Amino acid sequence: MTSSLVGKVIDVGSKTYNLTQHTITRMTERNITPNMINEAITNGKVVSGKDPGTLLYQLGSNASSTGQGLNVVIDAISRNIITVISKGSHYNP
Repeated sequence: MTSSLVGKVIDVGSKTYNLTQHTITRMTERNITPNMINEAITNGKVVSGKDPGTLLYQLGSNASSTGQGLNVVIDAISRNIITVISKGSHYNP
C-alpha cells in the first residue's frame, strides 16, 4: 500500500487532506484504507486534539461501515493527516 499512496491526498466534501509519510506508514501497519479515513472525517465526532492546532476525528466501531473504530488526527491549518489510530490501540491521542 505504501508506494501507491506517496504524495496522495484524500478529498472529503470540498476539503482536501494530505497524507504524510508517517500516516501512510501507520495506515499500512494498521490495515487502514483511505475510504476508512474519509468515513471517519465525514461521520466521526470531532474534538480538539491534544496538541494545539490539531483536530481529532473519532469514529466508533458501531458507526463504521467496516466495524473498525478509527481516530484520525489532523493539523487544522495545513490539513495534513498527522496519524491514524485504530480504536483499541494503546496510543492515547
